[in-house]
Amino acid sequence: MNRKSLLLAVLWVLIISLIVDGFGLINSAIAKSDKVIELKYQTNLPGGHILLSGVHDVFISEVEKNSKGRIKINVFPGTQLSPLKEAMSAVTAGVIDMILLYPSWYAGQVKYVSEFIALPYNFPQKYPKGYHTAVDLWYNTDIHKIVDSVYRKQVNAKVLYSAPIPGKTILLGKGINLNELEDFKGLKLRVGGGAEIQIARSLKASPVKVTTSEIYIAFQRGLAEAAVLAPYALETYKLKEVCGSILWPPLIPVNTLILIINQNKWNSLDDELKEVMEQAAKKQTYAALEKAIALDSIVAEKSNNEGVKIIRLSDEENGRVEKALMPVWDWYIREAGPNGRTIANILRSKAR
Repeated sequence: MNRKSLLLAVLWVLIISLIVDGFGLINSAIAKSDKVIELKYQTNLPGGHILLSGVHDVFISEVEKNSKGRIKINVFPGTQLSPLKEAMSAVTAGVIDMILLYPSWYAGQVKYVSEFIALPYNFPQKYPKGYHTAVDLWYNTDIHKIVDSVYRKQVNAKVLYSAPIPGKTILLGKGINLNELEDFKGLKLRVGGGAEIQIARSLKASPVKVTTSEIYIAFQRGLAEAAVLAPYALETYKLKEVCGSILWPPLIPVNTLILIINQNKWNSLDDELKEVMEQAAKKQTYAALEKAIALDSIVAEKSNNEGVKIIRLSDEENGRVEKALMPVWDWYIREAGPNGRTIANILRSKAR
């Protein structure tokens, strides 16, 4: 074989090799795009809960549609994959990919930073201004960035979105009157964790810890005379049968549920899929906003018509109650540290 023929043979080998490699890259890209990423998502709320569809339906639909089928979210209602108390740890370890959570459930695991959502008078009481303010501050201040950073460092999870839900107020058992600050003294007040315990103490009430499923019985047996709960609890847990009145407007004007995803799983997604999820998260936040506003007004009006009296304190008494509850903010700053102080300052300067 002469030199010219040898060069031609070598050239052809190179060309064929490049073509084969090119097809390999194309096939690899096709295989990658065809691969379905399945995410295990535990809602922590039962399937029929009044809030559930309003805080995740849009997100799930948008992600699956705009990822063109590359992401499939498998929904496990309630606590099918992990008990509630262990669900955060399951996300940290990657056993569960995503969970929906109420921050107070895991307050100690993230140094209470997201407990700002349970602070009294955290957003304007004026309805529905508080909801719009909450969403605005989540996206247009450092609040989202701070909360996400703490969750990433402490529980190996990224915060995808915060879905506003109706705030919490005081539900009073039948025959319990509330007209002034002094009426809280000694009141057996059912609370959750975190800031709610501090609310009871600041009001000189007696904190009562019972699970959500036990609240109805606690009212019946006199173990609880009142409860810090959202108005929809009158319907969801049938508390309208054991409660005689509800304080309005809510002491905690806006509450929230947060969706988190395991950080390793998030990092494994390509930029296109991350963008799809972030855009879906924002749409879900605004959809939850509208749902919360509608739910608040419907529940309050319906309860009033069904015999649960709405109590409105005078401006003077409302001011006294607000002043009495300010130590709860000091508690939050102590527990959450510098991040908590930053968030508290944002709320005080922009939300009040």
